Amino acid sequence: MNTVALTGVLQRFEDKGTWVKGSIRVQNNMKNKQTDKYENSFYEFKMFGKTAELFLRFHSDRTGKNIAITGNLLQETWEKDGQKRSQVVIVVQNCDLPPFDDSKPAASNQSKPASSNSFGSDPFAGGGSIDLSDSDLPF
Repeated sequence: MNTVALTGVLQRFEDKGTWVKGSIRVQNNMKNKQTDKYENSFYEFKMFGKTAELFLRFHSDRTGKNIAITGNLLQETWEKDGQKRSQVVIVVQNCDLPPFDDSKPAASNQSKPASSNSFGSDPFAGGGSIDLSDSDLPF
């Protein structure tokens, strides 16, 4: 199986006409023992076809903001100046916005009403109970 899912910050992208290439910065979940800081990893990606088209239409203003991608790893190889080179890239199959607003601190997101969620209202966000009868259930 060859599947990868990353959530990080869109660093850059280039519109290549029928496809898109770019990079995503992902924070590692372990601190560097010497600096006691979290380090970042940078991953190259490519998008083709409908995925690239939808990215350019809906996500191209996301440079510097959070973005989530899923896809497959591909090792590209080529020769330059007599030297063999290779690079692993992510061939993106799906690109999405994380289900949170990265422009505000997390504490302010908790005070939002459930209906302000861009993915629809979440009846469980308020922590209250929900009135359901057996006839309301689809099974």
